[in-house]
Amino acid sequence: MEYAYYPIFRTRNAELEALRHSDLQKLLPIFELTRSRITQKDKEGSIAKNIEKILELKPNQPFILDFTTEKEFTNTEIRLFAKKNEGFDNWYNFCLSIKEKNNKIIPCLALINNPNDSDLKAEFEKFLFSFNLVAIRLPLSVDSLIFNEKMFELINKILQNFEKDKHKFLFILDFGYVSKAPLTEILFKAKDLINDFIRRNSLEKNKFILLSSSFPKSVSEITPRDEGYFPIKEFELYKQLKPLIANNSLIYGDYGSIHPLTYASYGGSWIPRVDIPYLESYFFYKCRRDDGGYEDAASRAIIKVYEEKIDSSLWGIQEIIKASEGDITKKIPSFWISVRINLYLSNVFKVGILDI
Repeated sequence: MEYAYYPIFRTRNAELEALRHSDLQKLLPIFELTRSRITQKDKEGSIAKNIEKILELKPNQPFILDFTTEKEFTNTEIRLFAKKNEGFDNWYNFCLSIKEKNNKIIPCLALINNPNDSDLKAEFEKFLFSFNLVAIRLPLSVDSLIFNEKMFELINKILQNFEKDKHKFLFILDFGYVSKAPLTEILFKAKDLINDFIRRNSLEKNKFILLSSSFPKSVSEITPRDEGYFPIKEFELYKQLKPLIANNSLIYGDYGSIHPLTYASYGGSWIPRVDIPYLESYFFYKCRRDDGGYEDAASRAIIKVYEEKIDSSLWGIQEIIKASEGDITKKIPSFWISVRINLYLSNVFKVGILDI
């Protein structure tokens, strides 16, 4: 089956809960492995729990597996994946163990700790021998053309050793947070760089997934209002960049309405908010807990649902309807992030951005 949508998700509770209620048949997810929630019985936050959830979500179906390098979401197991010894042997053996449970796994190759060419070459050789398809996730900067050129130059040198295996590579172009940078600036920096990379390595038949997100850390960065909307810029970036890339080889991906940058969470105050991604905009409704909280926010959000005749069978819409009637499943932000993700995934397939 060909997939037109490749969203990336960290394996945190909010993302996994949303996916449990979403239709995943038409998309191929990229999972960035994080530790699970730390408890008294599990003070390391074992990754086994998250792997089990991934395998339940996508039984016998392909998915891409990467691991986080963000300190807040790592543990001893994940830190061992980042060790370069013998071509990232810990990561390789772990991916092999997952392959025994689902042989359609597509592992991401580790490109961290500034590994030298021999480290990367050993890793590439092992993964290409054991897997039908491998992914290379290239973290790119909207601000630094020099950083991007160095990243592509590193991969250029490695790919020269694997000419006969180049059909096995799936490239992920990760631009991260794009809301503040003008799209024209990103287009200018990206198109020549990507086209030169494709041409130099004869990769015209390979897939290139574009990842980006415009969802902010806080909507107050966009507007101080308690209700409003702002554009889903990742749609527009893809639409403008795709025709500029050689052989029309760009495929749509995003962060599933999640802010791509991680930051330490220390609790504190927050204002209940309900979000609705609809067509090419994010709509949001906030209400302080003393003024009605999630019930009031959902009551205002439901007006949008009825006005636009959004599918009421969606899990996220059902939760908004319940909350508007006073039956609030959970009064915590992570649950309402799950609702937003669920609605976002449905919206992607309706907005006309995908090549299907």
